[in-house]
Amino acid sequence: MDMKVIRRISLLVSLLSSASICASEVIATNTAEGNDSGSSTPITNISADPEVVFTVIPTTPVEKNIILQSSAVFAHNSDFPAANSEQSLLKLIGKLEQLHGIQSIHVIGHTDSSGTEKDNLHLSLLRARTLQAFLQGAYPEATITAMGMGQYMPAHPNSTLEGRHLNQRMEVRVSLLNGTEK
Repeated sequence: MDMKVIRRISLLVSLLSSASICASEVIATNTAEGNDSGSSTPITNISADPEVVFTVIPTTPVEKNIILQSSAVFAHNSDFPAANSEQSLLKLIGKLEQLHGIQSIHVIGHTDSSGTEKDNLHLSLLRARTLQAFLQGAYPEATITAMGMGQYMPAHPNSTLEGRHLNQRMEVRVSLLNGTEK
């Protein structure tokens, strides 16, 4: 988690503690102001202290997708790193460093339709877990998950060599709290 976010959370917690506001007071104030309809109208001045104003600002995570070709990261039919994988992984880290407010990272492995469905699903999961472990080392505070899709979500037709190559990919979905780039 970003140090600025941690500081903001700490400040908010200390403000809430000093103002002695509990959840029932917030709900009561929200209902009294007519905001119980689920509207995004900010709730303001819910503190007994007129100098302290709390505003609830709705935030929606934004998702950024980064696609890596599996051949740039992994050896053929393997979850072991390819000889040239270091350069691709450094580029991935460089792209992630440009993003601000990373909330979570979801790694999804994909294969083409060559081989059995079971083997493709297993290989895609192993690759996703390998990339997850690498990213967890680079971002120890982030929530990082891994999932293997096998051949079930092709981006291109598997009927051509080029299509099969493009379907062998790693998808890195990054959820950003405010959707900003550095």
